[in-house]
Amino acid sequence: MMGSSRSQIISQLIAEYMTTMLIAVTISLPIYVLLSPIFEEIFMRKLPSLTALPFSFYILLFLFACIVGLLAGIYPAIKLSGNDILQSVKNKFTQGNGKQAVRRVLIFTQFAVAVIILMATIIISKQINLFINGELGYNKESVLNVQVPRDWTEQGLKKMETTRDEFQRLPQIESISLSYEIPGFIGGNNQILINTKSEKTVHSKIIMSDSYFAKTYQIPLLAGHFLNPNSSQNDQNPDVVINKEALLALGFTKAEEAIGRTIGFGEANVPVMISGVTADFVPNSMNDEATAIAWINISRSAQFRFLSIRLKDGSLSSSMEALEKKWKELLPDAPFEYQFTDDRIQKLYETELQLQRASQVATIASLLIVALGIIGLITLSINLRNKEVGVRKVLGASLMHLILLFSKEFYLIFILALLVTIPASYVMMNVWLQNYNNRIVIDVVTYLLPLGFLALLLGTLIVGIIYRATKFNPIEKLRDE
Repeated sequence: MMGSSRSQIISQLIAEYMTTMLIAVTISLPIYVLLSPIFEEIFMRKLPSLTALPFSFYILLFLFACIVGLLAGIYPAIKLSGNDILQSVKNKFTQGNGKQAVRRVLIFTQFAVAVIILMATIIISKQINLFINGELGYNKESVLNVQVPRDWTEQGLKKMETTRDEFQRLPQIESISLSYEIPGFIGGNNQILINTKSEKTVHSKIIMSDSYFAKTYQIPLLAGHFLNPNSSQNDQNPDVVINKEALLALGFTKAEEAIGRTIGFGEANVPVMISGVTADFVPNSMNDEATAIAWINISRSAQFRFLSIRLKDGSLSSSMEALEKKWKELLPDAPFEYQFTDDRIQKLYETELQLQRASQVATIASLLIVALGIIGLITLSINLRNKEVGVRKVLGASLMHLILLFSKEFYLIFILALLVTIPASYVMMNVWLQNYNNRIVIDVVTYLLPLGFLALLLGTLIVGIIYRATKFNPIEKLRDE
């Protein structure tokens, strides 16, 4: 009415959106300083400080804010500037199917993104839980690994075996084993096992350990015994222990059948006797395929790196104090540096843990965006239909009637979003799970519980907004003109 052209109004509205975006970016910088420690914990990595960021970063951030402001403001600017003058002065914006369609598409997109991210987070969390708490074939709890001095001579081996036996006398220790490999660090040594009778060959991971390895890690023994405790380099018929995977690959059908049988070991086809068969276990990550494993006694090579110590139930702090005191007594020149097996195994899944935490943050952000979208759209819908709501209240409409009136559209969009996103998320997450040999099965319960929660959250939000927005005197709305 004051003579502004449509292009001037569009320019002003876009400028307001861009200014709002620039203000938000400016406010976000000090917030980043405050929240960066939290995000460092979430993403498990150090984030740069504001002073460490290059000047080009701030230029790009400024351009990013302008672009987002432009994209966010261009549609409402064009629509608002195209409204009829008299209707705009009366604060009555023109209605049309096009506007309604845009709102529905926006809320559908928000629902779809929220559902996909929520389901991805649930499935990723279940897969990570399988990695961390799944059945590994051995007991990783209460076991710590300590690196020992590497005196790889016959005298050095005897000294370390004596040290191991001295530790075993501590009342806090249930079992202790000396080995070159430990779970999480198995795979560098590979050899061929040959069944000379059936001529079947298998490539096997080799673990060099003493006879207490299976007891310490509580690996089930299917038949025989776990290595000869009195083995030496001069044994003419050394023994070997294999797992079930190696047993089947060598052509044996039963564990008892293999006990006492002689097989070839290595390229030189050295004859060794099978003294025991263990159940299969996960040597490293659950990402790896099941593999053949064979144990040979460390006395054959006199090479060792770790003491694996299983602690008895009780006070962890007092057990560690007793263990450290004994260590300084027996190995005063070696540092007492230890790591619990479960902590080390968890580090194997650092990438998956980062993905899990990132997806959790994305879920919270998407739900927040959905909540803000629903609040804005329902509030706008009620404001545009204030007179209608006033008439309905005068005619006796109850709160439940108004809730059904304004919420049915959102629930229809929500159901449509579920019909589209559930199959899509199922396919996407199944593709992701194919990266792992050990994986969960996506069942109906995986979807029912989180989607039920999302529907409940949606209902609570809608009821609260409608109750607050329709709590007015209908007479005032009917006489506002």
